[in-house]
Amino acid sequence: MKTFSSLWESAKGVMNNIISNALWELIRALFIPIISTSLLLYSSTPFVIAISISVLSSISLVVLIFKYRNVDFRYMFLEKKIYFEYKESYSIYNTSHKVRALTNNVDRFYGRYTWDYNKVDMTCIAPSNSTIIPHTINDAYQKYDVYFGGRKYNIGDPFEVKLESTMHGELQFPLFATTVIKPTNLLLIHIKLPLQLLKSNTIRLVTSPTPAEVGISRTEDVKLDNNGEYVWKISHPNLTYEYAIEWDFIDEKQALFKSK
Repeated sequence: MKTFSSLWESAKGVMNNIISNALWELIRALFIPIISTSLLLYSSTPFVIAISISVLSSISLVVLIFKYRNVDFRYMFLEKKIYFEYKESYSIYNTSHKVRALTNNVDRFYGRYTWDYNKVDMTCIAPSNSTIIPHTINDAYQKYDVYFGGRKYNIGDPFEVKLESTMHGELQFPLFATTVIKPTNLLLIHIKLPLQLLKSNTIRLVTSPTPAEVGISRTEDVKLDNNGEYVWKISHPNLTYEYAIEWDFIDEKQALFKSK
């Protein structure tokens, strides 16, 4: 039996993500075209002003659609944990999601990654008896669905999705990144790197807005612990934002990436 408070918490989690983006979207979609075109009032005809408003509003609408085209509101993450461990010939990429359904009949989980599909071994730990079905590749991402073996979750139902993956082969760049495409209350990124291959134990936490909006990336330097580990905790991460961790290898290894 679902309580009103649990449903209210689900709604608040989604609204926090939406409201955090809504003000800027309103300014960009409405006020910027109006302000821009009002500057033409002193030197332009009504026809030119009307055309300008139409063009700028259309551009704003396209940008808005582009930004949110991958956001799915069928469920939200109460908590998403990512564990990434770099090893020279392969990397470990595990995810654990505490999920709450926002619609009825949720029977699958959507995910994506940028690794070569043929070099990835992925297993669904929970829900049990789930099946991973890859999508046809049509962009930089390998997308997939995890079907829950006939289970269906309804509004307010909590459930958990755990995936374990081994990514074979080298990294393309010395970084790990994830983009927020679901409403999320808490994002935890746990990274582990081999200290003997790094110039120092300093890594960079980079928060970047989507390419579809105007914004400046934020960078923060932090230090790995003695085991080469760091956990980045992000409360209510922004929808469509990228959260990346960058590091520097020792010179002879860093040179390999510059040549790619």
